Amino acid sequence: MRKVVQGALLGGMAGAAIAATQAKRDDEASDEMAARVAKAAAEGAVVGALLGWLLDRRSRRRAARALRRRPAQRLTEGVSAAAEAAKERASRAAEATRPHVVAASEAARERALRAAEATRPHVVAASEAARERALRAAEATRPHVVAASEAAKERALRAAEATRPHVVAASEAAKERASRAAEALRSHDGTRTTVPTRDAGPAVVRPPVVVKV
Repeated sequence: MRKVVQGALLGGMAGAAIAATQAKRDDEASDEMAARVAKAAAEGAVVGALLGWLLDRRSRRRAARALRRRPAQRLTEGVSAAAEAAKERASRAAEATRPHVVAASEAARERALRAAEATRPHVVAASEAARERALRAAEATRPHVVAASEAAKERALRAAEATRPHVVAASEAAKERASRAAEALRSHDGTRTTVPTRDAGPAVVRPPVVVKV
């Protein structure tokens, strides 16, 4: 509403000033100039009021849009502020708890080292006991291993003695067959004959017969 009034005043003043300037330039009479100035002032006031009303309406629309956008903007700003505050609190909490975390870590490490030192004698004793049991078990099974080895050796010797006559007999039989084959080959080589041909050519020598053993 204020812009409507301001527009009317400005428009009336501008119309009156323009009309007065034109009337002076045209050398009109005072009565005609007053009427012309009043008419121009009224017309200028109407035009100014209309422009003021349009501007006022535009301002109201902008204000309404701003009001509609303001809650979302406020919400966004509030969320951002809350996030920043939470981040700041988390950082402060981390800084505040850091010495306690370091101290707890050092204490846990110290306890682990103490536990390792405390259990070390037991671990060594258990290892020695296991080694001793292994040696005893090896000593206890040694006679059985030796006895089993001796028994296996004895069985091998007996098997060799049992198969020895058969081996000797097979060797003698093979030797006898070889000797007979050699004798047969020598006797056959001595009985090779030559057959003369009619034209008194060279004699044909027959190859010896090989006896397979």
